[in-house]
Amino acid sequence: MTQTIDYILNDIKPLKIGDKIKKAQALFAKNPVSHLPVIDRNIFYGNIAKQDIEFTDYSDEFLDEIKPLIQPFYATNNMNWFEVLQY
Repeated sequence: MTQTIDYILNDIKPLKIGDKIKKAQALFAKNPVSHLPVIDRNIFYGNIAKQDIEFTDYSDEFLDEIKPLIQPFYATNNMNWFEVLQY
């Protein structure tokens, strides 16, 4: 049986809560993903969805200004797909 770790993309570095939203928008434009991880002081904070920021002009705002949009879902290395889909 395939483990979740086999499907986790490690090529994209997590965003920091203090990064500009424009940085997240640029990463979404370059990568075919629906969510990007966000960290706060090297601790996982949650995921930001492409659809939440894709067509909005946030000028020079930072991710910490839109914290309610950052979702705390996750998958561990040992989860199977049924467990992942529950989130």
